[in-house]
Amino acid sequence: NIWTLERFFQAFTSNANEIIEFDTSEFGCEGIQFLKADLGSSNDYDAYLGIVPGRFLANLYLKYGSKLLQGNVRAFLSIRGKVNKGIRDTIINHPNNFFTYNNGIAIVARSIGFSADGTKIIHFKDPQIINGGQTTASLANAVIKKEDQKNGMEALFVPMKLTVLNVEDDMSEEQVTRYNEITKTISQCANCQNPVSEADFFSNHPFHIMMEKLSRKVMAPPVDGKPYQTTWFYERSRGKWEQEQMKLTTTQRKKFCDMHPKGQVIKKEKLAKCLNTIYMNPHQVCQSSAINFSKFAAIIENLYDESRDSINEEFFKKAVCSVIIFDTLDSRIGKAPWYPKGGNKAQITPYAIAKLMTLIPKGKDLDWRSIWQKQTLYPELLAELMEIAYCAHNFLMEQAKGGLVRTISRTVLVWKAFQD
Repeated sequence: NIWTLERFFQAFTSNANEIIEFDTSEFGCEGIQFLKADLGSSNDYDAYLGIVPGRFLANLYLKYGSKLLQGNVRAFLSIRGKVNKGIRDTIINHPNNFFTYNNGIAIVARSIGFSADGTKIIHFKDPQIINGGQTTASLANAVIKKEDQKNGMEALFVPMKLTVLNVEDDMSEEQVTRYNEITKTISQCANCQNPVSEADFFSNHPFHIMMEKLSRKVMAPPVDGKPYQTTWFYERSRGKWEQEQMKLTTTQRKKFCDMHPKGQVIKKEKLAKCLNTIYMNPHQVCQSSAINFSKFAAIIENLYDESRDSINEEFFKKAVCSVIIFDTLDSRIGKAPWYPKGGNKAQITPYAIAKLMTLIPKGKDLDWRSIWQKQTLYPELLAELMEIAYCAHNFLMEQAKGGLVRTISRTVLVWKAFQD
């Protein structure tokens, strides 16, 4: 592999865990009005209600982007959604009413600092917007597109709920666990503006954070005659691939898409489907995406607790290869002469792959290295999978006895019968 200066830089930045710290004055804000909540002496955190200038919040996001949303369950979902269209309309046409119309933002921070007279918050350390990411990004989007100039954003203010954990710079493992847990809990309780799935809530689990970092760090080999490497973009937060391009010019966006192709974006739910297939649980994969993800989450919880060191570069490469296997077979089945129009690919694909995994002798394995290096299946593997897929098609049709394949494929008894 050729290591260019740019690649060295990418490797460096992918390992950098920057803690955001700033004074409000850096963004033209004299400070944030606040009211401290008296919660008694039993709590080990402080809570505040505040009024945040919209311009300050937009500029903050324009500088730090998704780093502000690491604790959020979603990245910016664009202005196409009904709720976000409403936010945009208020910014443009009714900025004076934004404080009243909007649910506001929820922030967790390690610590804060106050003005000399103690009336305003003027310093933040490691703030994370755990609810209100759509509001924040919508404000920034309006500034980028100059949509804020119609009625001005100077009279636009956003309600803020701030939780300050008052933790040390060098947190212990217990403090890190507590920090993550309270962030996750507040996210679950506060997110109600856009529908949030269980997969979204699970996005803050350390496994997904590790996979996200690995996806930015591990470069896939050049293929199809291209002179450059690409990444498999693991989308821990829903919509993050699109959000990363928000501030880019047309040229920069093209370069970003060359480096991070849309076809190589891996969503959490897709990873759960492909890895759970490799783990030989096709009956779970044939369930709804939410049910399969919950089953997969239990496997990951156990893996992380018992063998977190195994979640490394090799694990990530194998995960990507599982996606390549799944997608390649799914595509080839659709073109097979024996596959009927409107067939059952969604069930045949996981059953065929899982069956193959059960047939591999003890001490042997697939040639994962070959799949990774060529970013495609080697001929012998694809041929064998297509043979098994044909068998799976006939088997599932027989088991259904004229009924729905998708229904019977979800039972462990049918999967056991196919193994036998």
